[in-house]
Amino acid sequence: MKVIKFAMPSLVKSSLFDDELFNNSVFGDFEYFRSKNVPKTNVIETDASFDVQLAIPGVKKSDLKIVVDKRVLTVSKEEKEEHEKKNDKYSLKEFSFTSFSKSFTLPDNVDTEGIKSKCEDGVLKITIPKTEEKNKKIIDIE
Repeated sequence: MKVIKFAMPSLVKSSLFDDELFNNSVFGDFEYFRSKNVPKTNVIETDASFDVQLAIPGVKKSDLKIVVDKRVLTVSKEEKEEHEKKNDKYSLKEFSFTSFSKSFTLPDNVDTEGIKSKCEDGVLKITIPKTEEKNKKIIDIE
């Protein structure tokens, strides 16, 4: 008896973990919307500091919350909007809520008291100065 392998086109990709399931479904849409709310970030290390840049076009610095807690720098924003229209025949109430939070674990060699930030041209720039590393001796152990 001869066995011939045959695959029907509609059954070729029937795996639950198929790429199309995650790219063209609710999961793929969720990733798209989640990535739209979190700003793109650059972290640049120089000899004297770490420079963090977040792209936040249209956002004022006063709308942001920048906090350092236990060597974790967190930049976050929350925005709530509510619109209400009333008429004799109908009442319309709309809510929207937008937020993001981005955290960075700071190394031991930074001065958390000297962190400065400024916002210009839609980019939030945070400068985190480095401290001199203590006990930076190189010891050869035999």
